[in-house]
Amino acid sequence: MDENTKGIPKFWMHALKNANEECLMGLIESHDEEVLEYLTDITVQLNEAQNNGFTLRFHFAENPYMSNSVLTKVYTLREDPDPDSPLEYDGPEIISCKGCTIDWKEGKDVTKTIVKLKKLKPKKGKNVPDKEITKEVKADSFFNFFSPPAHTEGKEEEMTDEERATLAMDFDVGFAIKEKIVPRAVLYFTGEAFDEDDDEFEDLDTEEEEGDDSDEMD
Repeated sequence: MDENTKGIPKFWMHALKNANEECLMGLIESHDEEVLEYLTDITVQLNEAQNNGFTLRFHFAENPYMSNSVLTKVYTLREDPDPDSPLEYDGPEIISCKGCTIDWKEGKDVTKTIVKLKKLKPKKGKNVPDKEITKEVKADSFFNFFSPPAHTEGKEEEMTDEERATLAMDFDVGFAIKEKIVPRAVLYFTGEAFDEDDDEFEDLDTEEEEGDDSDEMD
């Protein structure tokens, strides 16, 4: 940092990394951190007209990984009880979400990795190097958060168990970013967010010990 530095470098990367296990279900992998270093802000926009959802916006500085300056995630809520299960209503719930396309620069997509399948040896008499057979597969990454399974209200029965589990985790993460991380980003950056809960409980052991000491004195 120097006199021309604005803000705290890598602020959001450290805030998200500190909140990774508690709020983000461990989505952030080590290879995501280099990309998140360029994250400059996270904003929340409420769908005020209908009050039926919100949009998360992740703002990025120019970087060598992607062309996008903003990544979005849109959540739609059901405000009223589900007509099929009215007695199970427990307040507004997320019924669908929509991510965005990430324009990764060549060779920089952290959501994919190359695995080696096998190695082919050349035929006898041919002086050529071995040939490797590889395959591109999906990799664990925080940025898969922007590519949730396709889902629309009323088609829950068509989803696989894996898609249901992914969506359930996605909804929890989306709410945590909106309700916990964004409003308390500084506390997650410093780590103080994890100290607050301790103040809500009394030290019962100390009181019991004091009581025991008094009994012994009597």
